Amino acid sequence: MIDETYRTVDLFTDLFFEKKEQNLQETILFLQRKYGKNAILKGMDLEEKATTKKRNRLIGGHNAE
Repeated sequence: MIDETYRTVDLFTDLFFEKKEQNLQETILFLQRKYGKNAILKGMDLEEKATTKKRNRLIGGHNAE
């Protein structure tokens, strides 16, 4: 997270969009910490050959054998 004191803003920066995006990312991280990494996934991660759900259950993305 960037400290607001050192942040540079120009005429083309949409502050509303940036704040909305920051809130969304914080919410996603909160839900993933509370309910696990598979709580929120992209749509492509639900396809038949997708491996994200399986890899999220592994330790560091690898089998722990």
